[in-house]
Amino acid sequence: MVKAAKADLDQARVRISELEAEVTRLGSKADAQQGEIESQKLDIQVKSRRINDLEAARKIAEHQ
Repeated sequence: MVKAAKADLDQARVRISELEAEVTRLGSKADAQQGEIESQKLDIQVKSRRINDLEAARKIAEHQ
């Protein structure tokens, strides 16, 4: 019975190590995706400003 409990404990420790590695991997992946999203957000903001500038220039041109 003690040997079976020890074997179960060893298996649980292995599983915990595997899960910790998976959590670390997923955390790294999430960090990379967050960086990509932030980059895309900045790109959208720049494009939005450019569109607003062009719209303002168009309105000025129409009034002249």
